[in-house]
Amino acid sequence: MDLKFHMDLYTRILIGHYEHITYKESRGRINIAYGPVGYLCKPKNEDELRYAIYDILEIVSKLHREEVVHRDIRWDNVVKLTNDKWLLIDFEEAARIGNERDTLIISAPEYENGDTCQASGDIWMIGKLMDEVKFTLSEKAQNFRDKLMIEDFNIRLTATDALKDDWIEEMDDR
Repeated sequence: MDLKFHMDLYTRILIGHYEHITYKESRGRINIAYGPVGYLCKPKNEDELRYAIYDILEIVSKLHREEVVHRDIRWDNVVKLTNDKWLLIDFEEAARIGNERDTLIISAPEYENGDTCQASGDIWMIGKLMDEVKFTLSEKAQNFRDKLMIEDFNIRLTATDALKDDWIEEMDDR
């Protein structure tokens, strides 16, 4: 694991989302402690889902602008904070766009042949999050999810474009 890459990731790219960042390198491992503290849970309804997806897309769009992909977006790596914001965590698999990395168990179709890291893979995983909730999605939510999971990654939405989608823009202020 590249200590400089991960320190840069947290201090320069994600600084507005995390507090109390500390680093400790020991025996080839990097321990990064950060706050605020949240708890693992899935959204209970479509409004909560919309807030969660919005917050995740905000972080992912910032990563992608810096040519970084998360690569492991799943509900186990999303926490809900006490202020009702959602935070993407666990950047252990993060990599620079274009790097070759091992394929993860949960990955976008374009990674099946061991392709290089691409922003489109993160977007597909965000769409997959929407499949894993325990309530029925509205037609607009389903359409949005489908745009995130288009098989042809060349025409899949970007994080920035997804933030401008009608389904996201219907979100009420918190």
